[in-house]
Formats: sequence, structure tokens, C-alpha cells
Amino acid sequence: MNGFRISIDLPRGRASCEPPARVLEQQGLLLVADARLDNRQELIDALELTGAPGNAELILAAYRKWGERCPEHLLGDFAFALWDPRHRRLFSARDPLGVRGLYWARNGQCLFVASAARLLLELPEISRRVDPIAVGDYLSRITSEPERTFFQDVHRLPGGHTLTASAEGFRIARYWDVQSLPSLSLGESEAADRFLELFRQAVRDRLGSGVGPTGIAMSGGLDSTSVAAVAARETSSLLACSFVFDQLGECDERPYIQTVADSLGIETAFIDTERFWFLKEAGEDVPHLDSPLMTWDSAYRQMLGVLRERGGAVLLTGHGADDLLSGSRFVVADRLRRGDLRVIRDVWDYSRSRRYGWRPLYRFLAEPLLGDTFGSLLRHAFRGRRAAGIPRWIAPEFIRSTGLAERYAQACQIGRASCRERV
Repeated sequence: MNGFRISIDLPRGRASCEPPARVLEQQGLLLVADARLDNRQELIDALELTGAPGNAELILAAYRKWGERCPEHLLGDFAFALWDPRHRRLFSARDPLGVRGLYWARNGQCLFVASAARLLLELPEISRRVDPIAVGDYLSRITSEPERTFFQDVHRLPGGHTLTASAEGFRIARYWDVQSLPSLSLGESEAADRFLELFRQAVRDRLGSGVGPTGIAMSGGLDSTSVAAVAARETSSLLACSFVFDQLGECDERPYIQTVADSLGIETAFIDTERFWFLKEAGEDVPHLDSPLMTWDSAYRQMLGVLRERGGAVLLTGHGADDLLSGSRFVVADRLRRGDLRVIRDVWDYSRSRRYGWRPLYRFLAEPLLGDTFGSLLRHAFRGRRAAGIPRWIAPEFIRSTGLAERYAQACQIGRASCRERV
């Protein structure tokens, strides 16, 4: 079993963990964790430790020193669950960006916490009843309730939150918020230098032990090639693992990948992706119930296999940069409100290049700025009663039974209000 699971009988104050090999027990405290900490030396100094403690040991020592405020002192990707028998209390936390997974479920007075939803679904005490609202949100890209999963009895702990449970009560609390970070008064050049400094540090922290080559899942885009450019300055053993296509020529980015690799002096390993489509493979790679989108899973398995054959254990990627840096479509409307009329031409050029017609002009420029009443009238007039963001193949009965149209409208309303507040 990959990951961890801890089961707590709250009234009796008993805990059991799986797999036992991943359990760390010190001074009566019981910890299971999936963690990679970046500020290890800072923690070692603050906790007055010696030697080279593991990440789990650092978390346990941080809890002994700072109690439930310990996640505020951890920098990195982590999810952990800690049982404190003296207080008969379970304490769990997830890193601010939610890179590592953490899920929970309850059955009577028993609480279960795991690093993956599938580990909870394996338990006979937890039902597999599907949550239709979560399914509708997923299909319509509504992300307003990150604690929902596809199953009614399984819940996700959002990033930057803690979970505390005992026989006396159950509490989920936020310990980190991007709004609480101090703002820096930096000029454009200073901000760029600071970003590059942090970017380089982040890549260095993830290069691994130096045993075998470090892999980089490199496409022809800016995200992964930027990671590769920084990593190439930090290590002489870098292997670019890339998906290539012979039949789907429009998907093949080999010329860009090879150009970057040659420029940086990186060895390449091309994965013939068309041989490894998930739906073409039989048998063993069955998707988990909580992971419906596994289109690339088989191809990535091949990539990891190539890296493992070369003795590598770390694979860098550029994943997440689009979500983090592309921003919101409401930023476009912000430009128009500030009087930047060039944005009209930018949106029109974007629309023409993709043959979208006039709709992006409405979606990016008009819709975010319209009042809710007037905007609703226009949407009904031009689109009918079905919200534009809801796929047309979703059955009307499903939309009605889950309140999907209302949920989508509410999500759009929140986005428009946020847009107007920023200007």
C-alpha cells in the first residue's frame, strides 16, 4: 500500500496505522507522514537537534515544541497525521498549496485519515456512495468547495488547513492564507530578480541526493524548459524525458525539446507515447475510483521506468505553473476598466487565432463587468437557460437534481465580484 492511513477510536483513545513500516513513534506520540521539507537546517537549529533527522522526525519534534502551531514553521510539501495519546487527540495538517493529499472520513465515533481517498474506500466502514454534486462540479470546473470528493463519506482536507479531533470535538481550521503574507514594495526589475532567486532555490531543493541522473519531464513549453535551464546549472547529470508522437504530428514537440536540450547540454530520452495510451493497455493499470482522469498515466509510468533504469530517483516537472501563473480571465476585464483599450484587440486576436468568433469578447470583457441582473438577462437571451460553462452533454435532469446551474452561476458571481473589488 502506497501512502498511509490511520484509524482512531475516539471514545477509547486507540489508534492503529498502516503500513506499520511508515509509523514513527517517540515518547508515546504516533506519526505517519508524507513529507519533503525544504527548511530542514532551519528546523534542526530551532529544535536543537543533532545529526541528520528525517522529515518525520522533524515534524514530530516541531509538534513537541510548538504544538498545533507547528505547521506554520514547516516549509515544503507535507501531509501528516499525529496521534497524541496523552490528550487522546488526533492532529493532522496539509501543506499550504495542498501538494500532498490528505483525506478523512468518519463512521460513528471512529475517525479515519489517509494520504489518498482510495485508502479510505478500501475500508468496509466507509461507503462508496457517489456525491452527484461533486461530479457536476468537476465536469463544469467549479472549484469552490475543495473539501468535496466524488464520494459522500470521504472528505478532503484543503491545503493550508489542520484537522483536530478528540472525544470532545472535531475542528478544521485554516493556518495559512496567501492574503496574510506581507506585501513587498518592489520594482519590476527587483521583483523579477527575487522571483528568479526563489525559483532557483526551489529547484535546488528538489534535485535529490545526486545518486543517478535527475529527470526532467520536458515538453517544448516554457514551464518545464525553465525548470530544466535552472537545473542544468545546478547538476551535470540531467536527463530530459519527453513524450513524442509519430502519427499525431501536431502534438509532437521534438524540435523544440531537442533545441533546448542541445543548448543546455542535456541528454534526452524520448517516450514513444502513442504505444502507451491508457485505453490501449490491458489489465494492471486500473484507475482508482477517486482518480477518473488517467489519460497520461501509462505514458508517465514508462517515463519513470526509463529514469529508474538509469539509476535516477527524482523527476522534476513544470506541472502547476499554468494554474499558478495564468491567473484569472477576470484580469482581462480589469485592464478594460483601467482604460487599457488595447485589451480589445488582444482578445480579438486571440479569438481569431482559435476561430472562436465573437464569444470571447463577451466572456472576457463584458460578462465580468456587467451587473448581475443585466448580465443574467443577456445570458438568457444569447445562451438560453443552460449556463455556458456547463457541458451540453450533461443531462438536464442531472443539472436540475444537483442544482448545477445555480452553483455555476454563484461561482461566476463570486468571480465577477472579485474582479470589481480589485479595481
